[in-house]
Amino acid sequence: MKGVMIILGHTNDSKGRLSSIAKERLNLSFTKLEKGYKILVTGGFGNHLNTTKKMHASYSKDYLLKKGLAKSRFLKIARSQNTVEDAFFSHVIVGKYKIKDVIIVTSDFHMARVKFIFGRIFKDYNLTFISSKTKISLEKMKILKTHERKTLRKLKKEGIYY
Repeated sequence: MKGVMIILGHTNDSKGRLSSIAKERLNLSFTKLEKGYKILVTGGFGNHLNTTKKMHASYSKDYLLKKGLAKSRFLKIARSQNTVEDAFFSHVIVGKYKIKDVIIVTSDFHMARVKFIFGRIFKDYNLTFISSKTKISLEKMKILKTHERKTLRKLKKEGIYY
């Protein structure tokens, strides 16, 4: 294995249908996946993430399998509920392998927080960050960006903890 691509989850509805933002991340990952890289998808359960009986990351994995990726390309799922858990749980999984190259895929609006968190937790790794272009209304984007700025300020002030 050359490296790992970590694809951060977003949300799905009560029937397991992935959000457009989750699909944007997965579609980008599918086109950017390098030979020799394994895939780690994130996302478990939570009121804002997924309220079904199946982990969010399972829906992401199924989506990529339907696009033609082999089951052998996937590592264990990170059963996380937020971005900090994405990084911690992914670090535990990736740490079992003798690799140093990690690609992290998220959305454009989420990238600053992801770089801050993963940069600290994966400090001994060669990190590459890739962001998908989010296609939502300006009003929804404003809400997301406000949340991201507020959460990043809090993390910088209080630190990353689990």
